[in-house]
Amino acid sequence: MEYLFTIDYSSDAERKRIDYTVERWGDRAKIKKPKGSVLLFEGPDVDEFIEDLYSRLDTDAGKVEIYRVEPYEPAVEKQSRKLVYESPERFEAVQSFLNYLMSKLGASFEYSRENAIYYTAYTKKGQAQIEIRWVGCTRRDEEEERNLRFVVSVEGYGNVVDFIAEKLDEEISIFLGR
Repeated sequence: MEYLFTIDYSSDAERKRIDYTVERWGDRAKIKKPKGSVLLFEGPDVDEFIEDLYSRLDTDAGKVEIYRVEPYEPAVEKQSRKLVYESPERFEAVQSFLNYLMSKLGASFEYSRENAIYYTAYTKKGQAQIEIRWVGCTRRDEEEERNLRFVVSVEGYGNVVDFIAEKLDEEISIFLGR
């Protein structure tokens, strides 16, 4: 069975990632990236449209491939992992370390809102969104000690989520002395 993909990308970097995916899958599947235009026609007079199209082409009709398609809803679900931490370190120290960690991971800052900071990470395994949410402080009555609490959430498709979550957990655990 053949599938027709129409992919609306928003940047040249995204187009290159699509090309890279096509290239990686080239030995496992027959993937053809046609030149020219890709059209999805939905209407009552497809034969009339085809005739009109052929009449305007410089070459013979053999350059046009026409497929009947139906929508396909893949069973792909966004995956998510949450990592919860407590630290006796000051907020500024933890925030500074997490900024360093995001830079080391190659994650780009997207935006911040209230008590959360959002990043996007691009790896060879795919792309993922990372949220760092500051939950607050917990207090231990006996010691008068306050621990900073924060949650790191990773979302994406495929094994990139586990890949990034494991890298983050390893680095944060070392920083926290676990």
